[in-house]
Amino acid sequence: MHNQKPQRLIIEYGDGSTKEADFDKLGRAVQIELSKLGLCPRPSPLDFIPRRYLLLKWEDGWQEVTGIEEDCGELLRYYVIQRVEEAGRLVIERPGDYPELVIIRRRPRELEKLVTIDDNSAKTCALAQESVTVEGGKTEYHYKLQKNDENPVKEIMGLLKKVLQGNGIKAKELLAKSDAQRVEDYERIRKAIGLKASEKEQDVLGIIQMMLQILAKEQE
Repeated sequence: MHNQKPQRLIIEYGDGSTKEADFDKLGRAVQIELSKLGLCPRPSPLDFIPRRYLLLKWEDGWQEVTGIEEDCGELLRYYVIQRVEEAGRLVIERPGDYPELVIIRRRPRELEKLVTIDDNSAKTCALAQESVTVEGGKTEYHYKLQKNDENPVKEIMGLLKKVLQGNGIKAKELLAKSDAQRVEDYERIRKAIGLKASEKEQDVLGIIQMMLQILAKEQE
């Protein structure tokens, strides 16, 4: 199999006509299936990392990361629906008719803070239960989103700096490694600073890479 990443995907029809698409526009699942056919290398988890993240912080110290769309704006509301099980629902503003909806499954009523993060800023909202409504077999817990100036990312960045210093490596040197080497190093960093992925591995790898890029600029 060719080890270089393809540039374009060409589909040929029975009448000889063809259609083309940029390979980078294909989703990760499609690229994985093409790699199984020997048509391209298997994509790295770092090929599909988001540029904006949501950091979830619980009262017990647990922290999870989930990627969100880059055009997501303000956090609009948070509520928990209890039927047989509980699930939290976070509604985030987006351009167009439909907002972003993030489902939170781990102890949704014990969630403490929500932080939206990109490479330019971090915004924090603390949660405070506001009301409870009961209808039939369903109970809804509604929460007030209280914005504050706290920036948990500074704490995480401090832990990241300590990990790098302890291993005698600079952020720029780590970013220069191959994808496979970085994935291994990012996984060790993830464990050391106490971050978990809510669903997708590339979300937590992506936020670590973003923080490394910020740190590398500071160290220039």
